Amino acid sequence: MNILIEIIRKNQRYKGTFVYKKYILANMNHTKINPLTLWIVRFVQIQLFMTLISFPILVCWGIPLSMLSLLGNLIFSPVLTIFLLLCSLIFFGELIGLPTSLLIRFLEYMSSWWCWLLEWPSNRFIFGFPKPPLYILALIPICILITLFNKQTRTLFISTIIFAILLFLTLLFCSFYKKDRCHTIEVPCNNGHVTLINTKKKLVLVDPGVIGQRISSCSWIEYTLIPHIIKTTGKTRINHIILLQPNKVTFDAIALLCTKIEVKKIYMPLWEGSMKKTGLISFFDLKKAIKNNNVIRITQKPLSFILDNNSSVIIEPLEQKIKKKEINYQACKVTWWLKNNAKNIKSLYSTAYKQPKLLQT
Repeated sequence: MNILIEIIRKNQRYKGTFVYKKYILANMNHTKINPLTLWIVRFVQIQLFMTLISFPILVCWGIPLSMLSLLGNLIFSPVLTIFLLLCSLIFFGELIGLPTSLLIRFLEYMSSWWCWLLEWPSNRFIFGFPKPPLYILALIPICILITLFNKQTRTLFISTIIFAILLFLTLLFCSFYKKDRCHTIEVPCNNGHVTLINTKKKLVLVDPGVIGQRISSCSWIEYTLIPHIIKTTGKTRINHIILLQPNKVTFDAIALLCTKIEVKKIYMPLWEGSMKKTGLISFFDLKKAIKNNNVIRITQKPLSFILDNNSSVIIEPLEQKIKKKEINYQACKVTWWLKNNAKNIKSLYSTAYKQPKLLQT
């Protein structure tokens, strides 16, 4: 068949013959595709291309991927078109003096529906990946360029299939990269550091009291802590948060964290005294932000929980009390060990805790 086609292309005298017409009709039958199917394939191809080309940047910056991105891009274009059309009709209607009350009401309903859709909790549909070596990320755009510049693979259907396979292999590799590693991570914050305890299935965040030292903690949570967690662990869920020195700034920062990624439980000392009204409002906002109000108060008894089969965390209240303005609470000590290894046993105290002189050797 290829030889016959080559002969037809070289010899113009075959034009108009039965063989030439039969070949053209056969190709036309193969190229007849449903417009809806063609539109869907093109849309999928563009989404796969955009996801692959932006994946190295997202991973390096610690930005998670969302499973709703495909649906969001699908409905965003028609919604934006309708929104701009309504705005244009209202604008020109007001210019020429036509009644536009129905259009304005419909635009308000549409805007409220869109705002409700944006406020829908999306942290359950995001997933992150630990940062692999840069040469692995560099292979992704190289494969994309080879696919687009090769004559045999740059067609619509073949390139879509190749992009889908490439995305699947990329996500599969990044999902298992550093998955079984158990380690402790220290993230610098203000005058100290926040500790992350990472195991195979769970993640613990311990704040000894450094998050609440500055008002800018909310921006630090959003632009430093969350990307660092995703880049180093690949997790978008924190199972336990331990706050050793609660205050208003800490409540606001952790409440913001709960809206960005999923948080299971929060531990904090039970304070005595009357906190300011603004601090209490922030505390109740934090309880609303976390799922099922899972805020556990630390009292006189130690608390412990198991991370994996060979990893545990113990929160131990101490006799010394910390006084902060109108409230006071007990200082705490957090001890954890990973894989039952004595070398991996570590401890952390409240920032304001002062060790007795006999212990400072």
